[in-house]
Amino acid sequence: MSQPPPEKRIRCLACERLYPISQIREHQRKCPEMARLDREIPERGRNLRK
Repeated sequence: MSQPPPEKRIRCLACERLYPISQIREHQRKCPEMARLDREIPERGRNLRK
């Protein structure tokens, strides 16, 4: 009962594996697939942030 709730996980779009929110940024910085995807679809991320 005293366990903390499990950390929400996010799927890495590139390699399809789940990572805890606290680790997803670190992973995406190192994930070669993620870097490749970012180069292929550079517009998508930029448009979302506007």
